[in-house]
Amino acid sequence: MNTSLAIEEPFVSSPLPPPSAHRPRRVLLVEDDDDLRRLIAATLRRSGYRVVEARDGVDVFERLTSSIWSARPNFFGAIVSDVHMPGFTGFDILAAIRSSPCDTPVIFITAFGDVASRAAAGTLGAFAYLEKPVDPADLCRAIARAVGDDPPGRR
Repeated sequence: MNTSLAIEEPFVSSPLPPPSAHRPRRVLLVEDDDDLRRLIAATLRRSGYRVVEARDGVDVFERLTSSIWSARPNFFGAIVSDVHMPGFTGFDILAAIRSSPCDTPVIFITAFGDVASRAAAGTLGAFAYLEKPVDPADLCRAIARAVGDDPPGRR
């Protein structure tokens, strides 16, 4: 059963960007399952997003410390991350982002959703929490809302 967080009311730790504040249509996708990452990336690309793929939390931390990230902390409009990965978890990634000047919305996807993880994601400031199998339409709506592309009637 897919019990994803309602897209219309995601939990946030900071206010949503104003409707006129559009973020880049560039998404960092962090997923350790190669096949699932490729599938999600293809779906997002068909929806008009530029996708940068990362295979795990270690790969993300390499990108976080790169000159691109430090020079432009909001290089990505949204980050979509698996929660449970080897090395650094999605929670580790979110904590690092929240301790930096970056305010990029983070959308979690997980196969191991439970009340404690959902609560921890909300406490850390995740934008949305979706359970696998993720409905592509739900994910695209969450990203559109995160980057400020959601049509006004859907806010």
